[in-house]
Amino acid sequence: MKAIERLRQIMHERGLTQADVARMCDIHTSLMNEIYHGKRKTLGMNTLIKLSRGLGVSIDNLVFGEQSRDDIEYINLVREFEERGISIEHMKEFLEWLRKIKL
Repeated sequence: MKAIERLRQIMHERGLTQADVARMCDIHTSLMNEIYHGKRKTLGMNTLIKLSRGLGVSIDNLVFGEQSRDDIEYINLVREFEERGISIEHMKEFLEWLRKIKL
C-alpha cells in the first residue's frame, strides 16, 4: 500500500477532511490537496514526518501499513514532551548535553 493510499484510508477511518489533516499536520492546504488527489507521486521525508506526528501514526504505518512498537513509543514520547512545552530542539540540546557529560 502506498503512503497516499494509506493516508486516504486513515482519513476515511477517522472521518477527517483534507483541511483537518492539513491543520493537524501543519502543512499547507494546497499541499494536502495535491497529496490527496495524487498530484504528488512521492512524499518527502519532512512531509512524512509531519503527517506521522499529526496523525499519531508511525512512518512505517504510512508507508507500509504497519506500525512498529518502537515508532509508537517514539511518537508517544514526542507528544508527551510537546504537551509539556518541550520542543524537539530542546530535546536535541538536552541529548547533546548528556553526550558531553557522558551519561
